[in-house]
Amino acid sequence: MCGACDGGGTQEAARRLARCARGDVLVAISLPRYSKDTVRLADFTRTRRAHVIALIDVAEAPLGRVADSLLVAPSTHPVMPSSAVGALAVIEAMAVAVMRLNPDSVRIARELSDLVVSHLTAQRPDRQSGEKVK
Repeated sequence: MCGACDGGGTQEAARRLARCARGDVLVAISLPRYSKDTVRLADFTRTRRAHVIALIDVAEAPLGRVADSLLVAPSTHPVMPSSAVGALAVIEAMAVAVMRLNPDSVRIARELSDLVVSHLTAQRPDRQSGEKVK
């Protein structure tokens, strides 16, 4: 993998993608309202001979024209226009598949859960003792 997923905007992604080469894989995601920058960066990555996988909502999406492989997750929903639920399911399935390749994935997932759980639970101090109560 090229390592372009650490944030920082288009300029940072372009800087990181400049190191991509044959054998690297870029998973680019583009859902409505499509980003021209994502298409340009994916096209640039292909010129570096990296493999580009596009996660898109319809095969005709602009990113689909520059990708080597397509993952199509329709965004139709009976209530919400342009739902990302299908794309999120594909992302989760990909994450699970990659995690299964690592024999330490259960330990890593447990450590991450322990780290995150404190931010997901509300704790309030007990008024009489001052101790935190869950």
